[in-house]
Amino acid sequence: MNTLVAASIQAVNVDSATISAPSISYRLLLPVLVVFGAALVGVLVEAFAPRRGRHGLQVGIALVGLVASFVTVVLAADGRKASTAARAVVVDGPTLFLQGTILVFAALGVLTMAERFVGNEGDAFTSTAASVPGSAYEAATARRVGADRGLPADDAGGRRHAAVPGSR
Repeated sequence: MNTLVAASIQAVNVDSATISAPSISYRLLLPVLVVFGAALVGVLVEAFAPRRGRHGLQVGIALVGLVASFVTVVLAADGRKASTAARAVVVDGPTLFLQGTILVFAALGVLTMAERFVGNEGDAFTSTAASVPGSAYEAATARRVGADRGLPADDAGGRRHAAVPGSR
């Protein structure tokens, strides 16, 4: 086995002086780096921020990161094609257009997922994936969620509460 490894190393015969580091244009990579930085800050907030204020912080960090990344995309749009990282990343007009489009849809997605309903009137997501809409299992889960939030459930399967304006 050692002779095979030694033969492979001799066959390659690469001198460390001939290997050069690739040129990296961080200006072209900045949109990706900004989103990555915002995601890293979001993970730290999730780990260390108190639960009560975490939702607002996460939404704010995500939106600030996406808007800042969109600004870097707009600033990078100087009309010329460039490549960086040993031609592994090419930035041209279509690339910037797609990055901008993805960032706009990502911001809309963050705003959609950040929606909070008043009380327990409804939710954007099902409480459990296995519950069939309108079933007794769903009603029991809704009552449990309402009790967790400190709301008294009424006879509508736990979906409506007396503390919520507009409920019966």
